[in-house]
Amino acid sequence: MQIIQTMKYIMIVFTFCITAFPCFSQALSKGKWSVNLGNMNWQDAKNKCEAMKMRLPALDELKDAFHDKEMEKWKDDNGGNYWSATDAIDQNLGGSMPDTAMILSSDGYESRSLKANKEDYIVVRCIQKNFKKKERKSGIIWSEYQGEMDLNLAKKNALN
Repeated sequence: MQIIQTMKYIMIVFTFCITAFPCFSQALSKGKWSVNLGNMNWQDAKNKCEAMKMRLPALDELKDAFHDKEMEKWKDDNGGNYWSATDAIDQNLGGSMPDTAMILSSDGYESRSLKANKEDYIVVRCIQKNFKKKERKSGIIWSEYQGEMDLNLAKKNALN
């Protein structure tokens, strides 16, 4: 009897969560991408994805969505520009710009936007945390970011 009451309680809580937070259930049930979570600044986007147990996609993952025509299903997204977790690189200085993130538009155009600027409201779609990008031609599964290292250490780590 206690088990039945516990199961009923779990079902009530689960039903409440799905009704109160529809994006949560849709994000977890529809493959690697979340639904459009609306327009927000980068930090709010990152926090929203993490709260959903997902993450902001890398720029390459957004490019894959564009080239694989997944973005064609996202035509109703207001604005058509998407935040990425990828920091912009200053081509002139060759260094990373941690306060600036790359964005990709639904027509494949890359640009930059300030992470900290509260006025930059861009569309947010999250990707499953455990999604691993496969390089199309070789089928290689890329590791998570390993940090900066010299060539010998990188070769050693690649063999392990």
